[in-house]
Amino acid sequence: MVEIQILTQERIFELLRNQIKSKEITSIKELEQSAQLVRTAKRFYKLILNTGTAIHLTITNQPSRTFEKAKAFNSLFPDISCKPIFFETIESYQLFAQEFFEGNPIHELLDKGILNHEDVDKILVNITDKFNDEIIESTIDSWEAEIAKLSSKVLGTLGSNDKKIVESLILAFLSESNLNSSFNKRWTNGDLAGRNILVNKDKDYKIIDYEFAKETHFHEEDWLRLSTYSSSEFQKNNFLQQKVSNLSPSIIAYHYLNQIVLDSIVSNQDEFRSIAGKLITECLESIHKSSGHNSVITEFIIKLKEENHSKEKELQIERVLNQEKVHFSNNLTAENEYLRSKILSIQNSLSWKLLTPVRRIQKRFRKESPRPNKTEPGFMDQVNQNSDKLSLIHSVTETTCCKKVFDWIIPDFNIGSGGHTTIFRIISWLEKFGYQNNIWVCGNSIHKSPEDAKQVIEDHFFQLKANVYFLKKDKVVNLSSSGLICTSYHTCYYLPNFSYKGPKYYFVQDFEPNFSPIGTEYFLALETYKMGLKCITAGSWLASEIKNVGADVAGYFELAVDREIFFHSPQKNLRHKPRIAIYSRSGTPRRLTELIILGLTILHKKGIPFHAEFFGEKKVPLKVKFSYDIHSVLTPTDLGKLYRKCDIGCVFSATNYSLVPLEMMACGLPVIEFDGENTRRTYPQNTVHYAKPTPFAIFETINDLLCSDEKRLENIKNGIEYITNLSWEKSAKMVVKSLTKS
Repeated sequence: MVEIQILTQERIFELLRNQIKSKEITSIKELEQSAQLVRTAKRFYKLILNTGTAIHLTITNQPSRTFEKAKAFNSLFPDISCKPIFFETIESYQLFAQEFFEGNPIHELLDKGILNHEDVDKILVNITDKFNDEIIESTIDSWEAEIAKLSSKVLGTLGSNDKKIVESLILAFLSESNLNSSFNKRWTNGDLAGRNILVNKDKDYKIIDYEFAKETHFHEEDWLRLSTYSSSEFQKNNFLQQKVSNLSPSIIAYHYLNQIVLDSIVSNQDEFRSIAGKLITECLESIHKSSGHNSVITEFIIKLKEENHSKEKELQIERVLNQEKVHFSNNLTAENEYLRSKILSIQNSLSWKLLTPVRRIQKRFRKESPRPNKTEPGFMDQVNQNSDKLSLIHSVTETTCCKKVFDWIIPDFNIGSGGHTTIFRIISWLEKFGYQNNIWVCGNSIHKSPEDAKQVIEDHFFQLKANVYFLKKDKVVNLSSSGLICTSYHTCYYLPNFSYKGPKYYFVQDFEPNFSPIGTEYFLALETYKMGLKCITAGSWLASEIKNVGADVAGYFELAVDREIFFHSPQKNLRHKPRIAIYSRSGTPRRLTELIILGLTILHKKGIPFHAEFFGEKKVPLKVKFSYDIHSVLTPTDLGKLYRKCDIGCVFSATNYSLVPLEMMACGLPVIEFDGENTRRTYPQNTVHYAKPTPFAIFETINDLLCSDEKRLENIKNGIEYITNLSWEKSAKMVVKSLTKS
């Protein structure tokens, strides 16, 4: 399956150049079916023209005959289908435009109580009447030709064992059925599921999605498909149940074979193996039920169920071991040009040129403090000296007698570091569980002495009993503790500074190769996952990510929230000028601060009132024209207060997730997060609002929340429920379990 990355609005204008001029388009909005995905095989858009016409645009780079099928279906059912407008292949894309119908899936409206079963009955009766009007007589030869075509498609998708069962039992049964019946056929959209019947506020409806449309003798399969692929409440509809109960065994068998063909198109090979096995089993059970006792079929069903169970187990293992790494592509060409033009504008300004001598003097005489968490010469010396001594894969670890002490190797730190906050918090819980801890700060430090470093920990992080030491590159330390724990990729290269034969661990909080461009540091960070250290990760997504590149994962823990500090105030209404809390860390590129500001700028240009509350750094990286305040680095208590006075929280985590969204949720903020596999595999459904990494998408997401009390309140409710089940004590116990099980 070839996937389409995010398309900018300018790119869509370019693709439409032969059909619709950009000046004719009032707005373009990507629909939710594809807007929630970073990559997908198809993208769907709603175009509003200045004539008031609304168009549904599908963009794909896969060969398709949907346009021809849509025309055929619409010619027969113009009142209940969307009219095709144009189709064009341009560059590597295929563009399909059709009439836009503003409605919602029929089963969702029933579930929400907007429609009742009487309303559904009327629509289904009307669909039946329309369908019946277009049934035409056929012949047994035509019927047999369709069976032969279906057989070829089904058998071409299956492995040898499944193929034998389908050929000898199911296809044989289907071929022998209906021999004494009359034959007729009609067109169907091929996927009459609840999601493909849209109903508007006036209770008018349209059938959509013509990718699988065709003329078939087995058109009554529509009703079984509608029942199978709709909500449980919709399946209770009396009219639909009556339709399904009257279906012949041959229609049911056809349904399963047809579904095998459809799933072979939309599923990857590994998933399809499991899906096909289940469909064949269900099909045999339906035949067995209709034909009475048949010992041969019974034996096959038992055997298939055993095989399906084994296939599912294999598939689960393969999902973990072979999960593809998603490379996020931000498509920021336009935004980069915007930033570049801003920089050139500043550099060409008179004030910049006049201040050039002053900047040179400042640069010459400025005294900068050492910065924590940055590569320093001492680190590269460690790599140069010890890079051949680091692999533990073939070494034998020996347990030690001191079972209640852990040694932590950490990079230097400063106030406000989220990663160090988690390390020190876990250490504080270990102390409560009766463990002793030593903290080794690697390389040069901004702190004058170990005593000063410990004082900073006690004043700004946690009261710890742990000893704090400085570890210099030329110092070798003898240890006899129950575990040595690295905490960043830099610290792994200090392992040879310890004379130690006990278990070695890696406390991994993020996928650190992505912190650097592809170069020396990228590959040095990547190599640490292959050193044989037992890794304990922050979250399950990170566990699978590092496992994919060779890490030995001992376990993971979940980030949590201190609910004494981060709690929600009584429900408040949205202000006339809403306050948006924004985590700003331009020195940390994965936070995408500039993108958020560009999205807010669009919001401001649209005339939508808001006030931004930036926190995390002393200044923002771009010049902003909207109303804002900057809070720099705040204490946890002050952060909680800031969140409680805001209406929306905006924080992007382009690698692993962070504490900030959880703390915002705890304070009753609806959260806007980066739309990626990392976040979608972390947060439960409807706990955050996802925004794709483009300025316009960020604008739309924020505006969507501001305009919808329902969505905002749903995020707040679900977010609070999610964090209620998290606790640092539980997370610390997960860490202890990983440290002690081996």
